[in-house]
Amino acid sequence: MEELKKAFEKTFKGTIEKEEMEIILQQVDWDQNGKINYSEFLAATVGGEHLTPTNLAKLFKFLDTLQEDRLTAQGLVKVFKRAGKKFEREQIQQMLAEVGCESGIDYQAFLALMTSFL
Repeated sequence: MEELKKAFEKTFKGTIEKEEMEIILQQVDWDQNGKINYSEFLAATVGGEHLTPTNLAKLFKFLDTLQEDRLTAQGLVKVFKRAGKKFEREQIQQMLAEVGCESGIDYQAFLALMTSFL
């Protein structure tokens, strides 16, 4: 939590009380395991006002690099590589497994996942 507190204070050029940080963490940590996993982080950083049907369709198309109507580990490795980030296929498979979509995410599952945290 201390690392997150420092990052928050640096980003927003101010201070935040420990109690305030705990409230934020409780709101973001959906499974209440004391850690913020990738899905929780993504949900917290993407504001609901941006999750319009049009934007979600565009995002899915952007992420579907293999044009398979499904986000797969192989395709997402390409997405991250294109963004200058290196992830191994196994890491992406672990992320997919975390959200219960080991074989990939179709558009309906993508919509459900992206809107489930709102």
